[in-house]
Order: sequence, then C-alpha cells, then structure tokens
Amino acid sequence: MINMFRRHALPLGIFAVMFLISPFRAEAQLYPINPFSGVVTESFSSFAPGFLTPPLTIMNGAASVQTTATIGSSSPLNHYFSVGDSSANALNTSVVAADGTNFLGVENGLGVGSMDVVFTNTVKAFGGYWGATSDSNSIATLTFTFFDAGNQQVGPPQAVTYFRASGDGVLEWHGWFSSTPFKKVTITGSGSTVVGDSFRAGLAGFSVITSISPVTATKYILQGAGTTGVVFSVQGNTNLMTTNWVTLGTAPADVTGALRFTNTTASPQQFYRLQAP
Repeated sequence: MINMFRRHALPLGIFAVMFLISPFRAEAQLYPINPFSGVVTESFSSFAPGFLTPPLTIMNGAASVQTTATIGSSSPLNHYFSVGDSSANALNTSVVAADGTNFLGVENGLGVGSMDVVFTNTVKAFGGYWGATSDSNSIATLTFTFFDAGNQQVGPPQAVTYFRASGDGVLEWHGWFSSTPFKKVTITGSGSTVVGDSFRAGLAGFSVITSISPVTATKYILQGAGTTGVVFSVQGNTNLMTTNWVTLGTAPADVTGALRFTNTTASPQQFYRLQAP
C-alpha cells in the first residue's frame, strides 16, 4: 500500500502532505485513511435481506457484529432502514448500498443505534461506508471508538457527520489506521439508525506521515507511524501529478510503529509518499 502526503490529507486511498503540517502528538494514535484493499472484507452480499440474530459473523469469521439493537441485512428495494431525518442529510431516504445490493443496519427504536465490530485477532486498520439518521431534523453524526485486546480505549473517539445535501442516501467512507493494534470498534449514531457496507480491515503495510519539519533550506525530517517491523520506502517528487517518483531512502518502523527519515536533497517544494514493500 502507498500513502502519500502534501499540506492537507486528501480524500483518496493515497494521502499527500507538503512540508507544513500539524506537529505529531504522541497521544494521537488514530489516523484517517482512504479506501484500501483490506486483508479481510465484508460486502454483506451473502446475507439475504431480512432481520438477523446477533452476534453476526462477518469477514469469513475474522470478525463479528454485536449489538442489543435490531439488526438486519437490507437493500435499496427493502425499507428496513433509512437515513437522514434532515433536509441537509437525506430526509428519510432509503440507503444505497456501497457495493453489491445489500448493506447492514441496526435500529434501536427511540434509542441510539450502536454496534460493535469485534475482531477475532487484532488489526491496525478498519473502514467502511456509513450512514445514519439523526431523529431530530439535524445532521446525523457517527462516532467510532477503538479498543485494544485488553478493552482499553485506543486514542480519542472519532466523530464524523453524515451529510447528503442531495438526499440520495449514498453511504460515505470513513476509515482509520492505528499505531496501536485494536480488537473492537464501537460505532454509535446520533439517532436510532446506523448503517454500514463494504467493511474492510488489515494488519500490515499501513503508514502515515505525521510531520515534516524543516531543519535547513534543503534538509527536512519526516516522522510517521507504520506497521512495526516494516521497512518503508520514502519517495519524493516536485510534481504531485507525475508517476515518476524517486526513492530517497528507507524508513523502518520501530517496535512502537514510529518511523523517521531525514531528507537532505529537498527542493523548495517537495511532495513525499511512503510505500510498503
């Protein structure tokens, strides 16, 4: 997998950052990532539309979905689940599956919709396509909270909004890479309904550049986080649109997942990316 960086993170499976980005904070262990080819995936296409009994085994046994709410598999032709309740985010609109025809939903009546995705073994990246309802004529929100194998929280909860001004019911991608392995993700909505599709998770090969700091006019220090024990290639270029990236050196991720690289051949504007073997 390749991660690429410039000034701001871009909504791609590749990220980019120029040399001015926020400093790395040791407590910030979770990093948003774009859609990736996961080691394990779940499209929910094998589940016939209808209500299901939790816990629900997914990802060929690599994970399960656990909830006390009503859970089911649905498709745009079935109206078990809808999203929105606000003109700003798809007013009571039937969900559009992200891939195939089916998606997964939980419904908690007048309560808050929530589900746990529990992995059989720890992973370091998880994402999917998500939607929610607000139940209060406001923009719906979703909160993702990560837990390690000891059920200790990893990093701060990640809150996102579900905003579909066109009211089309299309699900939106949200995914994260963690420098600390996690075993459970709790997904909680602002209203009674949470839906998801095209889940994917992985363990190795993920990386992020967390800071690029100038030392001199031609010397920059890159810091980041990646999979422990993986030696990443650091590549650079002055043109983000080119495919002719130059390998500047390597950066091994240490036992904590931290990586560091010093570039002494930088030009006034330089783009960097990390590439896993």
